[in-house]
Amino acid sequence: MIGFLTLQKIKVIVMYEYEDDEFEGAGATAVAPKMQPGATRSLTSKFREFRSEKMDSYNTDINKLVIRLEKLMSGISTDAVKRKAHEQAVVSWLDDSLVNLCPSCGCSFNITRRKHHCRLCGAITCNSCSHSLSIADALKLSSKKPSEEILQMNLPDFRVCAPCSERLEHRRQKVEGKTARPIICQFYDKLQQLQSDADALLKDYLKMHSSLCSGESIYDLREAKTTRLYLVQLAEKIEQTSKSILILGTKSNEESAPRGRSLRLQQSIRMSASNFIRDKLMCLPSLPTEMELQTMRQRLQSGISSRLNQAGGSKSARVMQGAGWGTYTTSSAVVETDDPILQQINLVRGYIEQAMEAGRRDEVCSLQENLKLLESAYEQQQNHSV
Repeated sequence: MIGFLTLQKIKVIVMYEYEDDEFEGAGATAVAPKMQPGATRSLTSKFREFRSEKMDSYNTDINKLVIRLEKLMSGISTDAVKRKAHEQAVVSWLDDSLVNLCPSCGCSFNITRRKHHCRLCGAITCNSCSHSLSIADALKLSSKKPSEEILQMNLPDFRVCAPCSERLEHRRQKVEGKTARPIICQFYDKLQQLQSDADALLKDYLKMHSSLCSGESIYDLREAKTTRLYLVQLAEKIEQTSKSILILGTKSNEESAPRGRSLRLQQSIRMSASNFIRDKLMCLPSLPTEMELQTMRQRLQSGISSRLNQAGGSKSARVMQGAGWGTYTTSSAVVETDDPILQQINLVRGYIEQAMEAGRRDEVCSLQENLKLLESAYEQQQNHSV
C-alpha cells in the first residue's frame, strides 16, 4: 500500500536519443528536444501530496470504525435479541440477498458456509474470512473509559471482517507506540533493578563475611558461597545490559544512529555501570575455608568460656527470693546462693543481656546454648536430690 511506503526523494532520469531535428516528410513526427544526459527532475512534492491524500483517507476510515465501536460498546446488552437490534441500529447490515459469494475468498454460501455480518461496516463474509474482536481488545481501542457494568458483563466477541480487523490492528499498534516507553528506558529500568538487587545482596554478603570471619555460627558457609555466586551472576547481567545500552541503535543505518546527547547518554550509562561493578562487585572479600572457620569458632568458644570462669570466681550469684533460679535480675531483693550451677546460670543470663544490648548476635546464640545446658544439668541435679 502506498500509505506505508517510506517517503524518500523520487527522481526520474530523462535521457533522450539524439536524432536529426528536421522533419522527414509531411507525416513524420517531431524528434524529442535535445537535453543534456543525466538531467533530473524531482517528484517528491507530488509523492507527498498523493501519500498525504491516501493516509488521510485511511486514517478517516479508522476513526470511523473506532467511533462505531464506541457506540456499540455504549449500549451493549447481554440479551442476544437486544444486542442484535442495537448493532443493526448503529451499523446498517447489508441485505443477504445481494451477496452470493464471499468478497474475500470468493466461495459461495451454502448450508455449511453461512453468511456473517461485520459489526463495524455491515459487510457480509464467511466464517473463515471473519475475525473475532474480544471485549477486552475493544475497550483498549476505545478512547473512552469503560464503565463498571461492561467490565462485569460476560459478553461474547464482536465479529468483524478482515479489512476492518486490519485497520483496527493498525490503530492498536499506533496506540501502543505512543504509550510504550522507549527501548532505552526499558533497558535502563532493568539495569537499575539489577543494581538495586546487587546492593541488597551485597549488604547481606558483607554481614555473612564479617560474621564468619569472627568465628560466629549465625550463618552457614555454603549459604555465603551461594550468595557470592549470585553476586557474580548479577555483575555479568549488569555488564551485558549496559553493553546493550551502549550499542543500542549503532548497528542500524547511519541516519538513525545515535548522535550528540543520545550517544553521550548511552556512554554515561555504560560508564556508570562499569564503575558500579568495579567498586562494589569486583572487590568482594574472600570467604574462609572450612578449616579456617573451625579454628575461628574454637577460638571464640574458648574466649567466652575463659571469661565465664573468671567472672564466676570473683562474683557471687544472686537469685530472687521465692523464684528459685527462674529469672536473672539486678534487683536488691535477692539472696546469696552457693550452688555453682545457679551461679553460672545467673552469670550467663547477665552476659546474654549485655550481649543483646551490644548487638553481638553470635555471642547471644552461644550463651543461650550454654544456658540450656546449665539449666538441664540443674534440673537433673534437682531430680536426683528428690
